[in-house]
Amino acid sequence: MSELPKDLAWLTESQALRLCGLPRSTLQSWGRAGLDLVDPVGAYGHNAVIGLVLLVAARQHLSVAALIAGWRDFDRGPDSARIFVRARALAPDDRFDLVVELDHARIVVATSDTELIEAVRHPRGPRPVVVLDLAERVRHASMAFHRLANRSPRPAARHRGRPKRQARAVRSLGEKA
Repeated sequence: MSELPKDLAWLTESQALRLCGLPRSTLQSWGRAGLDLVDPVGAYGHNAVIGLVLLVAARQHLSVAALIAGWRDFDRGPDSARIFVRARALAPDDRFDLVVELDHARIVVATSDTELIEAVRHPRGPRPVVVLDLAERVRHASMAFHRLANRSPRPAARHRGRPKRQARAVRSLGEKA
């Protein structure tokens, strides 16, 4: 997924995961399964955070393989850039519905009543869908992103937690030096 050209802000992986309510182990397993949203240096832009919110919601209804297939199709689709721009500017009463086609692993975001009807109604080939209203979740994640985001250049490499302890000679308290 590409960020917008002027999108220099980013969150650490732990911040992004906290905003989305996603355990790190789950994101890592999705990455091993082929999800291309996992950032190698752990710096997540606005689009990635919004994508994670969508994926967490869709995962309740799709297997991991179906989720990744649906995400690839969505992310490469002609409307994905418009959807991410729209997500960044959601107002309190705006629509942002996630439509998940259960049997076909299709993920669609509807931002208006017309788009929702188009995504749900299939007159010649009815199929089961789940519609999730994610407007508030996406809006809150987006606002939190703006509050918490780092504006410094993205890191060149991942920083892996606390450094390992150096081996040291241990002496018991009863021993003489």
